[in-house]
Amino acid sequence: MQLDSAEEPAPEVQRTTSCAKDRIAFKVKDVRKLLRSLQPDKATGPDEIPARVLKECSAELAIPLSVLFELCFSHGVFPSQWKVASLIHIHKRDSKSDPSMYRPISLLCISKVMEAAVQNQLQKYLLHNNLISDRQFGFRPHHSTADILTILSQQWSNSLDRGNEVRLFALDMNGAFDKVWHNGLCSKLEAKESRQSYHLDQERPRRPIHQSCLIWTVIKYFLHQCVSAPRVNTPTTSVLCVHRRSGRRM
Repeated sequence: MQLDSAEEPAPEVQRTTSCAKDRIAFKVKDVRKLLRSLQPDKATGPDEIPARVLKECSAELAIPLSVLFELCFSHGVFPSQWKVASLIHIHKRDSKSDPSMYRPISLLCISKVMEAAVQNQLQKYLLHNNLISDRQFGFRPHHSTADILTILSQQWSNSLDRGNEVRLFALDMNGAFDKVWHNGLCSKLEAKESRQSYHLDQERPRRPIHQSCLIWTVIKYFLHQCVSAPRVNTPTTSVLCVHRRSGRRM
């Protein structure tokens, strides 16, 4: 599969586990914790709700937001308004007149809280069921480049002690995140997931409801037709058809 064929349909992936992620719960306490963890000085997204407001009003906002997040998953829909990001560019180094010397940053709205909640639970599920390779050191808790360097150094040392050669092939892919094959990613996620059961957290003063949904369906909605509105100085321009595949997200 070529990197430029991102829209190609993904092949069917055989299910890799007998485990089932039977529920995603947006608990009030977890949403509250995520709101309190926001950095108050971060720039706002398209909804223009300051992170400081979300942080300081976390106790009041946790309940309605947790209900809203669960409704999104129970209906299998990611709101289209949440697919829009404010795009800013941060100068990295050297000439300010060189566009390649700027790093694009996508500023998100309240959806970043829901994404963090889903990411936390998905990560725990994948790690608990050994669905992530032991050789993956990026984007995993308690793993870093120092760990992989330590392991490789030990392997190289052992090989040299036995009189063998050590050869290293390093690959640095420019714009790696821009080239993620979303269809393939969703296909792999589907193979590791099953139909989900969602229910309202018992902390809320209402009766629980049980609905089923595919978590990867919501993620597909999120990945499809994401756009960015470039922000110059303070005002935000009209929404342009810029796919939000590149740049860091905040």
